[in-house]
Amino acid sequence: MKQKGLLASICDFFTGLFSSEPANTSSANAKSNDGLTGVERYIRNQANNATAITGVEQYIRNQANTATAITGVEQYIRNQANNATAVTGVEQYIRNQANSSTAVTGVEQYIRNQTNVTGVEQYIRNQG
Repeated sequence: MKQKGLLASICDFFTGLFSSEPANTSSANAKSNDGLTGVERYIRNQANNATAITGVEQYIRNQANTATAITGVEQYIRNQANNATAVTGVEQYIRNQANSSTAVTGVEQYIRNQTNVTGVEQYIRNQG
């Protein structure tokens, strides 16, 4: 007869009270154990199911099959390369300002139209 600790004995007592299974479960344990550890049974089951594909393998295979699909970033970069000759609005404004250097701004026109002008202001206008 095996000697058990006090806690194990108490646990067995309560398990026997509230369990609907028969008291002798050692034959069920012997069938599932087969003298192998849990790891050994796992490895044996994996070897038997070697044809099954893991989720990671499926993902990699799907990625390899859809390798021709491009990402959003790659598509953006390709579009930017194709539209390299397009000019932004700011760049157009700067080019127009450089081309029309003789154009007078609204502020300059206002100042020129002022009648009360000092001698300094007249000098500055004539220099510009």
